[in-house]
Formats: sequence, C-alpha cells, structure tokens
Amino acid sequence: VMQSLLLLSCGTYDSTSYNRQSIQLVSCQSEFVDSLYFNLSDVVRLESNKSCVVNSIDKILSVDDALFIFNSQRDEVAVFGLDGRHHRTINKVGRGKGEYIQLMDFTYDRYEDELLFLVSPSSIYHYTRHGDFIKKVSLEEYFSYVGVDSTYYYYYYVPSDIDSKHLIKCVNKKSGDAHTLLTNEYSTASHCTFGACMFQNERVLFVKKFDQNIYELSNGQISRALSLDLGIKRFNMNKFKEGMDCTQLLSIGMKDKS
Repeated sequence: VMQSLLLLSCGTYDSTSYNRQSIQLVSCQSEFVDSLYFNLSDVVRLESNKSCVVNSIDKILSVDDALFIFNSQRDEVAVFGLDGRHHRTINKVGRGKGEYIQLMDFTYDRYEDELLFLVSPSSIYHYTRHGDFIKKVSLEEYFSYVGVDSTYYYYYYVPSDIDSKHLIKCVNKKSGDAHTLLTNEYSTASHCTFGACMFQNERVLFVKKFDQNIYELSNGQISRALSLDLGIKRFNMNKFKEGMDCTQLLSIGMKDKS
C-alpha cells in the first residue's frame, strides 16, 4: 500500500490535503466462497410475518444490538434484533405531522442518538431510534443521500444536467454554516444515482461516477481517499456521452464487464 499527499480543489472551500492510499486490482472473480475472504461470519435469519415484510434491502445500519434495515420500496425502516426477531417498523408515509411522502435515505446520528430520514419533499426528519417524531428541517436543495458525524451533516446532491457543480454539501450542526466539496465533472440524466453512493456506520464514505476513489469524510472535509486501480475493469470513458441515463451506463458496463 502506498501513501501520498493529494491536493484537491473543493469548490467554495480552499484546497484541502488528505491522505491517499492506492490499491491495485490483481484479479477479478465473478464468484467466490465467503470463507475465502471472511474468517468469521454471522448469519441473521430475519423474522417474516404480516406486520413485517422485507422484500428489499437498500441499507443496513448496526445500532447497538439492533439492525436498522432501509426498504425503499416500502419507504420504511424495519428494526430487528441480532437474533432476527422483528422489533418494530418505522413507516411514516402520509401528510400529517411527522409524516413524509417518500423516504430517500436514512442514517443514525450516534452523537445525538437520533435517526435522520431524508425525505421527499426535500427535508430531514429527526426521529428517536424508536420512531418518535422530533422535528423537521427543510432543505433548500435536493439530495439523494445523507450522512452525519459529530460536527457536520453531509448531503449528496441529486445529479442533474442543470446544476452539476458540486457533489457534497456540508452543514455545521451547531452554526448552520455550509460549504461544498468536490465538483461533478460529468453530466448524466437527472436523478440518475447509479454509480454514486454515500454510506455510513462509524465513518462517512462516498463514491462517485467515473472515479476510482473511495472518499472518507470527517469534520467537514475529505480526510482520506482509497484509490482503486481497476485496470482493464475500469469503465471506458471513450464510450461515455454527455447526458447518458442509468440504463445506457449500465448496458455499457455489463457489455464490457467493467
């Protein structure tokens, strides 16, 4: 593993330095047995009944001794114990106080002991881990993912042909001061989130389209990047055309196995 210093232009922020670690892809198998890479593994068989139907899993967060599972098809977060037993489901779809139209993403703020629901219309709803509504914070822009650490909220912009200047908005939890990180060099169809994602457990990480880096966010900045040399598996940018939609990008990637 090599470490070097990389300078990054951060839009409305001054240039920021962070550690970059490089990893080279040596081989790529389409299938492998789990014991090849994992020494220990636990299988949690989720309880299934009429009050809890897990037909899709978009995200799993481990909070103490519980698993919080986001199901975008049902706009809800189901909570299970590590024994697989269903504890409760947080589904607030509606138009009343504390209710939302669509659940886009969620995360857990372990510093405030709150669940954060990114919902449509563009807002953040704060709930207790048991699903009790705390407050609503309206957002001026549209985002597709949310993350949080001790000091900042992190929002991932919905990719758009009209406004594709920046990717991450950082908002200070106390002062409300905001700045943006990273520019979006490519224009794809609006709301095409394929190839871009923000995810979190103890750390906030994100990836973006046509970029071989995995970025780590901390204290409102990019603290580290894991650079993957994908070699022949890297997406061929010569085949990219401005404004491509998700289906076109996926079709090229599957055809080239990239």
